[in-house]
Amino acid sequence: MGVVMARSTQNSVLAALVFLGSALGLLIGSVNARADVLGFLAGDTISKAMDQGRETVDRARDAALAIEAQTNEDVTDRLNQVQAIADEQQAKLAALEYQTFSDANQLQSRTVEILDDQQTKLNSLERKFMNDLSARIRQFECSSDKILQEQLKDALGKIGVFFGSNEISITPPVLYDGEHTRCKIFWSCRIVKVFPVRTPFAESYKEIKGYLEGRLQEVREDTSAESVIETYSLIADFAKRTACFTEANNQTYEREFVKYSTVVRHWNNALSFGE
Repeated sequence: MGVVMARSTQNSVLAALVFLGSALGLLIGSVNARADVLGFLAGDTISKAMDQGRETVDRARDAALAIEAQTNEDVTDRLNQVQAIADEQQAKLAALEYQTFSDANQLQSRTVEILDDQQTKLNSLERKFMNDLSARIRQFECSSDKILQEQLKDALGKIGVFFGSNEISITPPVLYDGEHTRCKIFWSCRIVKVFPVRTPFAESYKEIKGYLEGRLQEVREDTSAESVIETYSLIADFAKRTACFTEANNQTYEREFVKYSTVVRHWNNALSFGE
């Protein structure tokens, strides 16, 4: 199943995400107001804690939406769990305005305590979402009754061909009208790139990903957004299949799937908003 989601599916979760993207930036507002009264500006400690919190919110959200990308499963409940943690933190930070502190350091310590508590809860939620995603990839992508060659054919379906046991031929998305290479002397053909199947298989993934990402450095003004989206989608699909072949380090490639499916989602959202 590809990671390019139907736009209607994206729109179904956008409302749940509106709060998440900006929540942490708003949460500190009441604390800043209280800090001004004390003649205190939040220092590096609070700033770093807030930055870390934003990143964790993003990771938890992205992991939840990657589950949707993998299975079309409704993830509203998971998104609501993330929002509930942010709501709780907002309430606690807002309450600081009405509490008495002996000095700015005491306020800062209490603020960091609240931020750290949220970080712990979000980290736990992210781990749960990633475990859920891993289980679904194992269920839907890593069939134990398929041999390597058959799995590779499934993984490469849209971009390449698996030859025998040692080569993968990749036909990447066209970057612009007329992009081709010369073949059979006078005929023009789609660009094809052949890669060896390496051991460990993660090395093949690294090479193919590097090739596809390198092509994105060659985009032109007339390159279609669909070609860019398809390229990132192919990397995401290949990453989750690679997780099947790297038992000892599969979460690395599951996170790669989350990363690139998130890029696909952002591109699709940008196209939707631009219509």
